[in-house]
Amino acid sequence: IIDQGVLGKIRYLYSRRSGPGPVRNDINVAWNLAPHDVSLANYLLGRLPLSVSAQGGSFLLPKIEDVVDMALDYGENKTFFHLSWIEPRKVREVTVVGELGTAIFDDTVAEKLRIFTKENPQGQAVFSGKVDALRDQCLHFSECMRERKQPITDAKEGYENVFILERTAESLASGESVKLFGDRG
Repeated sequence: IIDQGVLGKIRYLYSRRSGPGPVRNDINVAWNLAPHDVSLANYLLGRLPLSVSAQGGSFLLPKIEDVVDMALDYGENKTFFHLSWIEPRKVREVTVVGELGTAIFDDTVAEKLRIFTKENPQGQAVFSGKVDALRDQCLHFSECMRERKQPITDAKEGYENVFILERTAESLASGESVKLFGDRG
């Protein structure tokens, strides 16, 4: 949809991952939930972010943030993530806002992907059904092994994701924006 130009030039991405736990005592909510959104943003925007800013709160366990808001700066694009273990309703939603339209993926409803445009302000469902992301990822990995193909997500992306999350932890601790990949993004 992005490559086809349906949304036009992408302005920003916003995601919410929240719900009532499970609360972990070994990592914070950003380490637990943000890897999915960081990977998705890098993929959809086709580059790496220049910096990260994050703030959070530790309401259930001392020194382990159970609510985090983080922003990745990609230069002309921004992404905003809201992550929480302590909200009563499970939310798994990604919004991609472009100059011509908006796409909203909501993993908790039957109509998973809806596109909103000036011509269709109520939105149009473009994908419905059950998604089993872990199963699909395992099938893709098996296919890549059998056919000796490069996977969509590889070790380099895993390293970049961990690097971003480490810098997110620095931003949480300092309250300051932290540089990431510079002009290599």
